[in-house]
Amino acid sequence: MDAETDLEIGSIGARVDLNVRVGDTLGPFEATLTDDDGAVLDLTDCTFEAAVSRIDDPEDGLLPITVTNAAPLTGVITFAMDDTSDLAGDSDDFFQAEATYAWFLRKIDANGNKQTVFFGYVKVAKEDPI
Repeated sequence: MDAETDLEIGSIGARVDLNVRVGDTLGPFEATLTDDDGAVLDLTDCTFEAAVSRIDDPEDGLLPITVTNAAPLTGVITFAMDDTSDLAGDSDDFFQAEATYAWFLRKIDANGNKQTVFFGYVKVAKEDPI
């Protein structure tokens, strides 16, 4: 390697911020995973893990996001969170921000290697006060 060449190796994934109103279903969203050249990834034998957590209290636990890999040769996955009620928080103020949440979605290959595909913040709005 040439010491004067700027290199970047690896990936931290793509930042994708999510918005949800408490009580609504988050998704389902569809994504096509590709390599650096834009070719569709073969996701055969891959599994996925995804979750939301509070940034200020990660010990509060991870809230799972369901990821479906129904057509692995197409590189297409879908992800959704059916129950967002645990994002409600304790505030009675409809206009007060609940908490700061973050999320991730990781691909796990047949050898157990993990790679973050998506990460970001989750903006949570209160349920309608009516």
